[in-house]
Amino acid sequence: MKLVFQIAGGIVLAALIVWGIRVAVVTYVAKQAVEQMQVTIKQQQQHQFRMQQARAQQKAALEQQKAQRLAREQVARAEQQRRQRLVAQEQARLKAAFDKWWQPPQWCIQASSIKLVIQCGDLKSVKRAEFDQLLASGKVILPPQKM
Repeated sequence: MKLVFQIAGGIVLAALIVWGIRVAVVTYVAKQAVEQMQVTIKQQQQHQFRMQQARAQQKAALEQQKAQRLAREQVARAEQQRRQRLVAQEQARLKAAFDKWWQPPQWCIQASSIKLVIQCGDLKSVKRAEFDQLLASGKVILPPQKM
């Protein structure tokens, strides 16, 4: 009987040892799996952080490009307005000089028929071409520009 108890005790002891080893192996494997998951999670977080930084940099670069484009457009509009203003001033200066240079004949001022009005317009066109030719040749000088 003593032998049976010894054998039974040996079997129970062996079962406890096997169970203990199994628990240790399962614990070790679980610990390794948890550590690997933590590493993977940390890598994913770092990747997401880098992606967020890259998106933020791209957004900042796009905003900067947009601001630069708007600034260029604003400068271009201002330059175009300045050129238009200069052209308008020059045209007004030419018109004033022509109006001072050419005085319409009396029959143009008192034109009573459409035919005379048309003839007066034609005469004015001819005189304007003559004025432009004199201006180009330097025989007529424009008054200085007002600043």
